[in-house]
This record gives sequence, structure tokens and C-alpha cells, in this order.
Amino acid sequence: MRGCLFAALLIICSQIGRGQTLKECYQESQEAFQVKDYERYLDLTRQALQLHPSHPELLLNEVEGLILCGREKQAYQALGRYLSWDASDRFEQKPAVDSFMRQGSFRKKLDKKLRAYSKTIRRSETFLRLAEKHHFEDIALTPDYIILSEVNQGAVHFLSRQDHRLVAKVTLPGSALSLLVGDNGQYLYATTSVIPQFAGYNPEQQYKSYLSQIDIGTKSVEGSLEIPGESILGSMASNGQGTIYISDSRRPILYRVNARNLELVQTLEISDAFNLQGITYNHADQKLYLADYIKGILSLDANDLSIRKWLRSPEFLLKGIDGLSALDSRNLIGIQNNSNPMRLIRISIEASGELKRVQLLDNDLDLGGEPTNGKLLANHAFYYIANSPWPHYDPDTHKPQPDKWQGLVINRIQF
Repeated sequence: MRGCLFAALLIICSQIGRGQTLKECYQESQEAFQVKDYERYLDLTRQALQLHPSHPELLLNEVEGLILCGREKQAYQALGRYLSWDASDRFEQKPAVDSFMRQGSFRKKLDKKLRAYSKTIRRSETFLRLAEKHHFEDIALTPDYIILSEVNQGAVHFLSRQDHRLVAKVTLPGSALSLLVGDNGQYLYATTSVIPQFAGYNPEQQYKSYLSQIDIGTKSVEGSLEIPGESILGSMASNGQGTIYISDSRRPILYRVNARNLELVQTLEISDAFNLQGITYNHADQKLYLADYIKGILSLDANDLSIRKWLRSPEFLLKGIDGLSALDSRNLIGIQNNSNPMRLIRISIEASGELKRVQLLDNDLDLGGEPTNGKLLANHAFYYIANSPWPHYDPDTHKPQPDKWQGLVINRIQF
């Protein structure tokens, strides 16, 4: 699970970069709570949320503070938003929140939200099931091939579109993560990073990352670009004119690459981001959308990347989104795999750029892993990896637990 993989990195970064202030805010808030100074408790919790915008405990502390300060309507709104991300209804450690949920004046509305966010919903159909157990992460499709990136063995698998048999396997120098078919269809671009889940992991090469260019016809690697420093290349998007954008999940960096000669053109640090994952290019209005696993979704003007805007929703937490695709000029498809339950969502955006609404498409599909990434084809069919086995590695050794792995499931939803 990507959330587990990067959680430790985020904790380390928080402690070094901003964690002391965060730690101080949290400790002082707890001291205020102990002496029943609930206004100060709420204020300090909100200060901490400025530093870590979606930390689960801080979000619940904010709800608790609002309840204890008698601001029930605001507490209802904050708790409803929290339930959109975690619909587990476990508040035993927060008696005020638990009581508000079950006995407060908003209990019926909150129960309705809880049931809406936790129920099983399925809009997709099963496109493909494979018996073989591999750790597939991303998918690309051509008229001839289903192409899959494999994390544990570090390879790209080419499957026949007709009979789904394995046609070729291209070995790469790290965990194969994201895939992108080039603008003219001749090349496949694949990102790799040396992470602990890679079978050939070498600590001396940790977080060494490459962008590889693979000829789809010959299945040979024609070129590669080494990304400087330590990185985990999260996702890719093309502007359709020879430029590839790549997100870095280790550092909040966006790379701009000339796809024709594999030249790194720009390295852009996004200082107010935390953990970048999915990225998609909206050709209609020339905007990039970036999913930050912690903070939500960032919109960037592709012509001037300094023009940015975070999408905000008073009702839905957009944290924990992995894959992200543009459906059309006003809709995104997000794969939210750090939520409880995990889900596929449609994110609708107003012409003004403001977030309009979030719709659950697939929700709580228990397929033995987690959904990760997908691709939208020209016919508006969306295909996505439904059960990547990120949860099934030993948490200490990062070795795979193959007895828990399931054969690959790819789901398809037609829009």
C-alpha cells in the first residue's frame, strides 16, 4: 500500500522539516485539553492542522474541540467531512465525539452520511482476471496490448489484447511504477524506483529512479533518463505535444521532461505540497491536476506552473488519492486507496475552477488488495488495477507475503 510505504517518510520529514512546531502545537493542545481550556485546545489543534492538513487524530481533535466549545453545527460539518474519508465509526477514544455521533441533535444526519460512505457500490465490471500472482501497479493499453508495470520483480508485462497471454516481459532497474504510451504510439514510457519492495533492492541504490523509453514494437529499451537525487516517481501525464510531467512521491517535486530526447527540462518544487501521487493533464483548459496523498488535489496552469489552486470541499476529504485521470474538461476520476473504505470517485469541477461535488463510483470492493492506477481510453472506458498487493508485504522486512496475494483484477467502467 502506497500509504504505508510513504507514511514513514512523511513522519521523518515532518520531524525534521516542520515537525517540531507541529509537535509543540499538539503537546500544547493536549495540555489545554487537560485543564479544560477548550477554546485554546481548538485553536492549537487548528494551528497544527495548518502544518499537517489531514492528520486523522488532529481532524478528530478539531471535531472534539468544536463539540466541547458548544459549536454543534460546525462540529457536524467537520465530522461529516471526516466520515467521507473514514466511515469506520470508531470513536471510543473520543467520548464527546462518540456521544455526539450517537445521541446528538445531528445523529440522524450523521448516520445517513455514515451509511452512504460505507455501503458497497459497484459501477464497474470485471475486465480481466489473472491467476498468476504479481504485484501490478499501473496499466496502459494499445490496440494490441494490455501493458502492466510490476513492482516486486521490476518489469513491464505485455499481454495480448486478444487472449491475454504474456507476449513479452521487459526487465527494468527497479520497481516498475507508472506507465504512459507516447503521443505517437511508438513508445511506452515507464518509471522505476529502487524501493524496499523491489526484489533486487540494494540499500546503496535506494530511491534511485529512471524514466525508461521502450519501443512497443520491439519491446526493447531505447533510452533512459536518470532522475538526480533520491526520488520515487509516482505518476506521469503528457500534454500531447512531447512533454511528460512526472510527480515525485518522496519529495514534493514535479519534473518536466522532453519525451523526444529524454531531457529533464524543469524541476519544480511545490513547497506547500506533501506527498505527490497521481497526475493528469486536462487538454481542454491546459491544466495539470496533481493528487497530494496528504492534502488533496492541486490545480496548476500548464502555461504558468506558478498559478496554482488547491481544490477544497466542505463535505469531502480528498486525501489519500493515488491514481488521477481527467475524464473531460470538468470531471476527474480519482482512486482513493487511503480511505476507509477504498474507492473510485468522480470529482466534478465548476467552470470557475471550484470543486462542485464528489460522487462514489466503486466503493468497498473487497478484492484482496487495493486499487491504484488506471487509464481512460478515447471511448471513455476507464480501466484500473483493482487489487494491487501493497498491504501484503511484511511491515519490517518488506518481503512479499505471497500466500496473501491474489491474482490480478482489472475493472472497467464506461462513462
